[in-house]
This record gives sequence, C-alpha cells and structure tokens, in this order.
Amino acid sequence: MSAAERLYRLGWGTVVFGLPFSNPVMSVGLMLFGTAWILDRVQSGPMPFPRSSTAWGIAAFGASQVLALLWSEDLGAGLQLLRNEGPLFGFALLAATGRWDRAWAERFVPLLLGAAVLLACASMWAYGWWREAQGAFLRPREWSPFVSHVRFSLLVAWTGGWWTLRAFRGQLSALAPCVFAVIGGLTVARTGSLTGLVLLPVAIGGACVLEGRHRAIRAALAVAVGLAFAAGTWAVWELRAVYPDPALLEARTARNGQYRHDVQKTLRENGTFVWTYLCEHELDSAWTARTGAPLTGTDARGQALRTTAIRHLSSLGLRKDADGVDALSEASIQHIQAGIPTVSELEHRGLRRRWDVLAFEWANRRDGGDPSGNSVLQRMEFARAAFHVIRSAPLTGVGTGDVETAMQRAYNEVNSPLDPAYRLRPHNQYLTVWAAAGPGALIAWGLALAGLFSIRGTWRSAARVFALVLALSCMTEDTLESQAGATFAGVFMGLFSGAHATDPARPPRPHRGRHPRPAR
Repeated sequence: MSAAERLYRLGWGTVVFGLPFSNPVMSVGLMLFGTAWILDRVQSGPMPFPRSSTAWGIAAFGASQVLALLWSEDLGAGLQLLRNEGPLFGFALLAATGRWDRAWAERFVPLLLGAAVLLACASMWAYGWWREAQGAFLRPREWSPFVSHVRFSLLVAWTGGWWTLRAFRGQLSALAPCVFAVIGGLTVARTGSLTGLVLLPVAIGGACVLEGRHRAIRAALAVAVGLAFAAGTWAVWELRAVYPDPALLEARTARNGQYRHDVQKTLRENGTFVWTYLCEHELDSAWTARTGAPLTGTDARGQALRTTAIRHLSSLGLRKDADGVDALSEASIQHIQAGIPTVSELEHRGLRRRWDVLAFEWANRRDGGDPSGNSVLQRMEFARAAFHVIRSAPLTGVGTGDVETAMQRAYNEVNSPLDPAYRLRPHNQYLTVWAAAGPGALIAWGLALAGLFSIRGTWRSAARVFALVLALSCMTEDTLESQAGATFAGVFMGLFSGAHATDPARPPRPHRGRHPRPAR
C-alpha cells in the first residue's frame, strides 16, 4: 500500500468520524485527504477530471459563487460564506480526481459512518440523561450537543438508507439496518428534528424501492405508504379549526368578576381554549398577591409574562381568574416566571413535543398571531422575503455576500410581521443560491444533484438515495451554509463522483482522434 493510499484512508476515516461530532475533526480529515491528493500527484502524475456532471456542476457552482463576489457590497460576508462552503468544493473535487482505493471505500466508509453515528447517538443520550439528572431542563434541540440537530438528522437518514441497501446486497446482516433505524430514529425524535423524521423513512423506503425485489418488501412498502397516508389524514383532522361554543360559556367568575371570551380564536393548550374564561382584573390582582410582583414585563425567555401565564393556566385546565391563580402550585409559578408556557413542555418529549409546537404554531397563525419563533410557519415569511429579493435581481442575484442585507431590506418592504430577531436567511438552499448568484448558480447546483442520479454500476443505488436525502434537505434548510452541512454534501458527492470516474461497469469513451494515414 502506498503512502498516499494510507493518507487517503486516514482522511476518509477522520472526516467520516468527525461528521456527527466535531467541525475541527472534519477539517483535519479534509487536510489529510488534501495531503494525500498532493502526494498522489507527485508520485503518479495528474489524473483527468472525471466525466461526471456532479463534479462539473460543483465546479460551476463554485465559480458562479466566486463571480458573484464582483457585485457584492459586503465582500467580507461573501468570503465567509465561501469559507463555510469550502469543504463542499474541496472534498468533492479532491475525491473526484484522486486515486484512492474505491473497493476499500465501498466496503469500509459506510461501516465507519454507521459506527460514528451510533456512537454519537449513545453519547447524546448519555449527555441528556446526565444533564437532566443534574436538574437541567433540556429543550429538544439541546439534546444534540455536537452538531446541529438538523445536520445530525441528515446523517441518520442517509446512513439508514445506505445500510438498508447493503443489507439487501448481503453486505450487512438484515438486523443491522433495523437496529440502526430504531436507535437513530429514537435519537432524532428526541431532538425534535422534523426534517430527520421525514427523511429517515424516505431514505429507507427509497433503498427498498431500488433494491428490494421480494414481494414481502413491496407489501411492507405498501403498508408504510398506507400508514403515512393515515397519519397525514389524522394530522389534518387534528389541525382543523375548532371554535368555542358561546352557549356553553359562563359569564361570571366565582367571585362575580366578568369573563372575556374570544370565540373567534381557536388556540388551545392541552385541549383547553386559551382565550376563553379570561378575567384580567382578577388575574392581575391574584398574581400580584401570590408573587409580590405585577403580571407585566417579560419572563426569563423574553416572552410576555402575561401571555405565558395565560397559556400555562390553560394547559393545566384552569381558568384565567383569581381561583385559577390560587390553584397554581409554587412549581407552576416558577415555571411561568422561567418562561415555560405550557405543561406539555414539561411532560412531553421528542416527537410528541414537536407535534405540540406545530399544533400551536398552526392555530396561532390562524388566529392572526405573530409567527416569530414558530419554526415551521415563519419559513413562509422567509420564502416571501427571498422571492422579493430574487425579483429585485432575477438574472445576476444580489451578490454572494449581500443576501443577509437584501433579506433584511425585503422584510421591511413586504411588511413582514416577524420580529427583527427572527428575520433570518431563506432556510431554503435553492432560494438562497438564486438570490445570491442568479439562476446560473441554481442550474449548476441542480446539475450537481442530478449527476448523482446518472451514476451507474455498484454505486448507483447509494448515490440516488444520497441525492434524495440531500435534495430534500435543501428545501427546508440552507444545508450548504454551515461547515457540517457543506462537509456532508462534499464528502459523499466526491465519493460518488470519484467512484463514477473509474467504475469498470462504464464503457470506455470512444476514440475521436484523427486516424493516422497509412504509409505509402
């Protein structure tokens, strides 16, 4: 084995291990791989650029991003973005043009990735239980202390699909992807990542469609589709508008106060309508008597204390009057002051809690509430502002470094209801690319993704499952704008582009040169 190959393998192992754990470890893996690439060139000379639309698409995408710096006013922000995206361009192009051992990578990279993700899952559960044993209250995303919970969920989804493919080919025990799906799925559910909870079954289902030829597999897929449809139907039913019945509402409190009922609002907490049975005078006076402070200002999370108290009382099934406040325990008073708006946040975890949040966001928006901080619905405002930016410069984009500035200007111009703290970037990679560098950059990125579907040979199914996971993630996240996301994309796009370049199943390119003339 050559020194270059040893470094290549060390680079693969380091970067794959670093993906679920650490950005610096990813960087070390990229440097090792780059060193191997240079040594490879010194020892064996240059290698032609692969005939892969993925590699060419990534190169064109990078060039368009650099070109769009020319009309960027904020050059520093543009350079920082390119730095974050660097692992995408670096690893993808190095792996596409390196002489690393394809057979070794096909055998060991998925095993290393799966082992790293499982170790990360175990570490996350240990970390969460340890923190909670110390009395800490962890919100769902805080269960992912290494990389963002969304980036981690992409790794779980992709690995679950890849291991399923290998099990169908007899390269893994059939039990392995099942165990991985359970452990990875429970961990993703604990972090509350909707992206991961959607992509994990999509990746495994895609693997079954591509490689599962047995009737039992097809029957299982049909059942899964039926269950997904049933779950969707149930979700739509649960999110429907339900209004209070005015005929059933009492007008007076037990202390003869006047209730206010807003029967046009549907928001509920734990099944109780939030804006019924509200007596402001009694609520204020009873709160002041219990706590010695008025029910004004903000709680520990910066939310309106009055709204937090009203929601928390509703979640306990209590009326928003003096009797309701008197019925609160001291722990509940502390929870309200800490900014915990609903008892569901204390009692529900993972996917159940994520559903509570989604139901609240939907009802709050329907009632005309502020979408700020509502992770699903505020994305509609992100997209609205992004399209406004695109319309301002549809052919060239506003510049690689000016998306943030243009988005803030767009929020003002479209009169967005989002608070300034929640006026973020598009959270859609396709819109971000178009807004920054124009449709040419978007086409280049689309070409890079589409190229994964054109790969043939033993890598075909894996490349397609990965392309599905990456392409769908870009619809709800700016996947490439963090080091973890860019490395995730670059490592495996480079892996498949490099494998495509030397796949023995591909026929050689016909010779198009001029034939020598026969000697006279």
